[in-house]
Amino acid sequence: MVRLHLSGDNRLGSLGVPYYLSVSNLRDARGGVLDAQRANRLAIIRSAADLDEVIVYPNPYRLQSAANPLMFANLPPGCEILIFNAAGKFLRRLEESGGYGGLTWDLRSDRGDLVGSGVYIYVARYDGREKRGKLMILR
Repeated sequence: MVRLHLSGDNRLGSLGVPYYLSVSNLRDARGGVLDAQRANRLAIIRSAADLDEVIVYPNPYRLQSAANPLMFANLPPGCEILIFNAAGKFLRRLEESGGYGGLTWDLRSDRGDLVGSGVYIYVARYDGREKRGKLMILR
């Protein structure tokens, strides 16, 4: 028997990154080694239930020093993100579809144009509710 206790004190969550628990050297009740190719990896998936904890990271996003893409996280499954420039012009629609509670933005508009430095507004929509926020991009 294996017991695993995960608390909310770590970064494991709906951050758009899949987490896996890998177990090796499993044995059956008689001590025989179980097949290492089967059932030794378990996906740990946590989805947000609403928009209360939606975050964007890193924010501000510094393109020249960025090691990772811009992420929207703590999204409920199927949540949609609408991105607008500071003047209110619509730029891009994204949808969480991977089941990991997050998605990346490649800093492009729906037309494929790269956006410039500046402040952008996002609207997260889910289950008839909306949450608005701001993010900054520095080139």
